[in-house]
Amino acid sequence: RGEVQAFIAAHPDFVPAQVEATRAKWLSVAAYMGMALSSKSFFIVFEELEKLDPSYPPAYIYGARTYIYSGYPAGARKQLEKAQALDAANPWVDITWSLMFDRLGHREEALTWARTALPKTVGKTSAMADAILAIAKTQAITDDDAAVALANQIYALEPDMGKLAEVIHA
Repeated sequence: RGEVQAFIAAHPDFVPAQVEATRAKWLSVAAYMGMALSSKSFFIVFEELEKLDPSYPPAYIYGARTYIYSGYPAGARKQLEKAQALDAANPWVDITWSLMFDRLGHREEALTWARTALPKTVGKTSAMADAILAIAKTQAITDDDAAVALANQIYALEPDMGKLAEVIHA
């Protein structure tokens, strides 16, 4: 933690480090205050970081998540539209859209976004695990055939099932 802070202090214009440090702080605060309350404190911070580097998609993705957890889907939508315009190939954009629609009770839209994310997760095991969980959460695995089809799709994308299992069980 001290090394990260020292790096940020030495490179104040390097927004990716600031965004990741802010994300870590947000999640740390959430562990004590709860996700909804901590998110209300952090969406402003992410918006300030977006101003420093408007071309860095993760700032918008994390900002969107803070809006989602705070109960402000309109703010999340704006953040996700910006993130998607910057990096439509980023699976976290689609996973976050899925999260927003799930929170709004729009299961079909949540499922569509989770399914859209899955092919983009090649080599990104954590994103793949989140996409799989979003698909499962929306009850898209209705029978054995659906489970086998999803398993085959996952295996085609990530043949190293040990690595995926490690992330899911972490």
